[in-house]
Amino acid sequence: MVAGVRIRAPMMQIHTVAAGGGSICRFDGMRFRVGPESAGAKPGPACYRGGGPLTVTDCNLFLGRIVPEEFPAVFGAAGNEPLDPTASEARLRDVGGDVERALGRSMSLSEIAEGFLRIAVDNMANAIRKISIARGHDVTRYTLVSFGGRAGSMRAGSRIRSGSNASSCIRSRACSRPTESASPT
Repeated sequence: MVAGVRIRAPMMQIHTVAAGGGSICRFDGMRFRVGPESAGAKPGPACYRGGGPLTVTDCNLFLGRIVPEEFPAVFGAAGNEPLDPTASEARLRDVGGDVERALGRSMSLSEIAEGFLRIAVDNMANAIRKISIARGHDVTRYTLVSFGGRAGSMRAGSRIRSGSNASSCIRSRACSRPTESASPT
């Protein structure tokens, strides 16, 4: 009701989840965490050459799932440099050192990056469950619409492969390579 008048209008419930490319990946001394904090556009992911933190984008770049040549050279102080894979690797090494100091166990950089991406996928899957299955909806009868860049498009594909949705609407180009190792959890 607005000013005593009942207003009826068609609406669509939308639920967002902070698990996109800018989501910050960190180790809290006991476990990996992804988001909900975001590096934003400035400073952005470490690979943007702005001194930013490790993000989902950095993990995808390190694992070769992002094609740097597909991105314009708009990064760095002057805004004319390409993505920096070495910055992504350096941030992953920092996390690896933290893990080894805290837990007394070493992990490869690929294991760390994959671990963060699995968490990002789980965050998105939990958001889907919250607004669908938890409310009694049969998700196989609906279309998952993916928004965002690399993370949204690739992770929507992971959800489809796992049988969570009957179909998906994904934008046509996400500046990335398809991957068979995407976790379908």
